[in-house]
Amino acid sequence: MKQYELPGQSTAEVPCSDHPSAPHGFLRNASHNNNRYTCECEGWEEQMHNDIIDRLVREQGEMYLNGWSTDDINEEINYMKGLKL
Repeated sequence: MKQYELPGQSTAEVPCSDHPSAPHGFLRNASHNNNRYTCECEGWEEQMHNDIIDRLVREQGEMYLNGWSTDDINEEINYMKGLKL
């Protein structure tokens, strides 16, 4: 039975991520604040995406030393920024 099928529950259930590395589990405080079941995977892909961009920005110097050109690095960062989640 889906969470929203239970009496008195919200119909705003967010489906879980199907990414194989996504964490799953009940987030008690978030569920209380959202007035619906909230899983750990909610927002996980967006956070992972932002973490990759941050890492690319932080490690530009090391990437340059490993043979990446400035254009290659900027292209990778812009690619990640342009991905739609």
